[in-house]
Amino acid sequence: MSARKLLTGLGIIAVAGWGLIVPYMVGKQAEDELREQVEQLGQDAGLPFSVRLAKLERGWFFSEARVVYAPAFGKRGVALALDYRINQFAIPFSRWSETRIAPSLIDGAGNPAGLPIQADIVSVKGMDGETVTRASIPAFSWSDSHGLRLSIRQLNAALHRRQGQPLRYRFDAAGAQLQFAPAAGGAPLVAQFNQLAGEGVAHPAQQADQPWASRQHGQLASFHIQQGGKTLFQADGLTVDAEVRDQGDSVDIYYQNRLAGSQLSGPKPLRLSNLKFDFSYLNLNKAAFLALQKQLKTLQQRQAAGKATDPGADLEALLQAAGGLLRHSPGFHVDDFSFSLPQGSWHSRLSLSFDGKNLPPDAFKSLAALPALQSRASGELEARMDRKLLDALNHSQLADRARAADAALQGLVAQGLLKDNGKELSSTLTFNAKGMQVNGQPFVPGGKLPAIPGESPAPAPAIAPAPASADRPAAAAPTAPVAAKPAAALPSAKPAAAPSAPRKKSGDARHCLQLGSDPAIAACAEAYR
Repeated sequence: MSARKLLTGLGIIAVAGWGLIVPYMVGKQAEDELREQVEQLGQDAGLPFSVRLAKLERGWFFSEARVVYAPAFGKRGVALALDYRINQFAIPFSRWSETRIAPSLIDGAGNPAGLPIQADIVSVKGMDGETVTRASIPAFSWSDSHGLRLSIRQLNAALHRRQGQPLRYRFDAAGAQLQFAPAAGGAPLVAQFNQLAGEGVAHPAQQADQPWASRQHGQLASFHIQQGGKTLFQADGLTVDAEVRDQGDSVDIYYQNRLAGSQLSGPKPLRLSNLKFDFSYLNLNKAAFLALQKQLKTLQQRQAAGKATDPGADLEALLQAAGGLLRHSPGFHVDDFSFSLPQGSWHSRLSLSFDGKNLPPDAFKSLAALPALQSRASGELEARMDRKLLDALNHSQLADRARAADAALQGLVAQGLLKDNGKELSSTLTFNAKGMQVNGQPFVPGGKLPAIPGESPAPAPAIAPAPASADRPAAAAPTAPVAAKPAAALPSAKPAAAPSAPRKKSGDARHCLQLGSDPAIAACAEAYR
């Protein structure tokens, strides 16, 4: 009997302890975590909003708190408030705490602003230490007095968080619409987004002594811009991928963007497909990156608050912060920028790098000191385009300009600045401490280039004329030709009879481009040479 009483007494003590002591401990831990989250977000200089803990009332079984997120820049009339109600009564083997979160829009005085937000947001911390937050918002709408309106349909999201581990998240929405304020007497501009989704893994806060590794993926089924019921622009099949690779004191950031197709409306619609835009930032020092973000945010906040600033001092501070990045030899790459049109495709890539080793302390003191750093920069630009992209202009309203540009391109080919194999135009430009080169030949920016027919030619080193063809009239021969590698002969074509050339004239020959035939344009231009 005594043993039974002892066990009964111990059971009563355990239940009382679980029901009275544990809730207090859970509430204390929830308060500490909430304060830590707000503090970490407040220290992140890259966020476009400020965050503060407006209220915290901790009870024995339930606690309440309010966290306010306000725009960091510009007008701050409306802010987002999240009201937390924490249920601290732990359920064994199921959860440690449960928090109901109610979002709302408030003004500067804390009063409700705009329509209420209907949302079901629940955050549950399990016994294993992982906190899972799930949100479901059937519809959300917000507008201001100037006609700007935002609406979201069927938004669902989930966030998984564990102490010392990166965040995992996913979201999807049926659609979103952004309506801009209409111009005087015009219809409003409306941007429509359909079928949004995203997921990723990221660390909750960026600090120089913590890892930044993350991966994000987002996709959008279609995007439209409309005005007055007419579609001005549409795009389909957009995907965006981003990855941050942590390298200790520095990070590498990679972006990959894809667009299946798009169309710009107008008298002659422009259709684009298979757009790729992949770029990356390499060797970005964490501490220097955060210092630059902080300096930019401080300056923007001062300007938004209307505080007086010293432009010279602000510029010097920004230069010093940017110099911190350059001292660690960063790089920027466009690994692939390409797209296709019905007539052909374009491909290009770019790489830029900077050698920041052993820079003097005053290297970024002022703008006057920057030209001395030019020799430390290097890069390469390569571009290729199908010849059909240029030839297609001959059938458009820009035919005259296309023919003039085509003649100039032949001059660039003869100088070695452009390569033309009959199907594709290409060029590669490189620069470093030794100077600039185009296709392996030295090049001086601002040097003499071939004159465009119809323009008053400037004195320039003569080049061998391009062979005549039915589509491209022969350019006038230079007065002092130099030796050049002869171009491959093109199939001969019987030239049309040209009108007799008038006597040499002075003045502007650009009006010759208004004539209706190639022979007439060539003869008119010849009269001014």
